[in-house]
Amino acid sequence: MNLMSKYSKRLINIAAEKDLCLIPLGMVSRWPIWLVRTQMVRSPKRKHVLIASGFHGEEQAGPWAILKWLEKFQAENYKGFDISFLPIENPTGFDKKKRYNTWNEITNQGFCHPESNEAPSREGEILLKHMDRLYSLAMNGFLSLHEDAGQRKEYYLYTFEPTSEPGLFTCGLLETLHKWFGTPVNGVPIATDSQRYNPPFVVNGLVYNNCDGSFEDAMYHRGVQRVAVSETPGKARLEKRIDCNVDIIDTFINLIRMER
Repeated sequence: MNLMSKYSKRLINIAAEKDLCLIPLGMVSRWPIWLVRTQMVRSPKRKHVLIASGFHGEEQAGPWAILKWLEKFQAENYKGFDISFLPIENPTGFDKKKRYNTWNEITNQGFCHPESNEAPSREGEILLKHMDRLYSLAMNGFLSLHEDAGQRKEYYLYTFEPTSEPGLFTCGLLETLHKWFGTPVNGVPIATDSQRYNPPFVVNGLVYNNCDGSFEDAMYHRGVQRVAVSETPGKARLEKRIDCNVDIIDTFINLIRMER
């Protein structure tokens, strides 16, 4: 059984057991891009958060962490929340543990800033078709789980907040990453898909309010006021990275819970 078949089977079984909604947003090759919902009907009385992973196929911990989180999900603990997931945005890359898709298209660019002339991938086109819906499901917060395949023990974080300085949201997520890995990237440039030639600098584990045309950048420009991208060290032990990402999801939701 290939990797995507194994993942899909487990996701479908968890959705059935936990009474979750599984919605295919579109097909890439033979695989759907799944939207997972904890609520059947959207209610304005709830806080809406969206959690994504698997934009880059070699970054394996995020998708498995979402499954592990969903396995322990108990609806009564999240009565005030509408939680949605995009578990694997790049299924052909995930299946082969390769960064980009089968056609080597860059999978996290072209979502905003059209002046950059960056084209979205096949997966990106699917997400763009559903952007209004995805924004409505992320109104109170968006989290994207990533990894840096070149890092052995150092972590970092991208966040967007409507303030000139990082707030409790950013600091809380940094604390969780620090608890697991201890050493932040500091004082070096880190290239993104859209900023390969003019990358941002990471300062004490943080890149703050960085616009690069990514999906998370687009969510912030749409009006999501709390956006985060975690970067765990991809060379660390997989189980530790998975457990860290589960903790990051919990921290993210609890920080949004605290927002008034």
